[in-house]
Amino acid sequence: MAAVYRPARLTPRAARPWGGFWGGAGGRPPRPAPPPGLCSVVPDADPDPSFYAACGFRLIGGTAIRIDILDRLAISLARAARDGPFELAPGLLSGAGLSAQQAGPVLNGLGYRLQDTEDGARYVRAAPGRAARGRRERGPGKRRNPSSSPFAKLRSLKKPV
Repeated sequence: MAAVYRPARLTPRAARPWGGFWGGAGGRPPRPAPPPGLCSVVPDADPDPSFYAACGFRLIGGTAIRIDILDRLAISLARAARDGPFELAPGLLSGAGLSAQQAGPVLNGLGYRLQDTEDGARYVRAAPGRAARGRRERGPGKRRNPSSSPFAKLRSLKKPV
């Protein structure tokens, strides 16, 4: 799910009515938005991702984190992972409002896993990026089925010349 970061929408005054807007737009009862000023909250027992998205939060690893904070966290983790396995810096978690118990599932949701190294347990990227995996090759003589192409109907409408 993509998110658009609009800083003015995340201010406490601007974020307050979004829970009501979410309820009214979907014919659901309005819900209060997460308390203002928090970077992360523990969601309800049965969380609805669209509610938290409307309020500027993303559900990840069992925690709702404000999207601007989640973006900063993801960038910091990517920088830390450049040189291989890394240890979590305490400031990284406190900046996101996460406890040590919440950090593991959130980092797993962001694509990192805990790995045992000579220096102890460290986090690493769980899967290589798209560029490292390479493109999928088609075998010789194998072509896509042109009838399943989105342009198949357009091809049939084309007048012969």
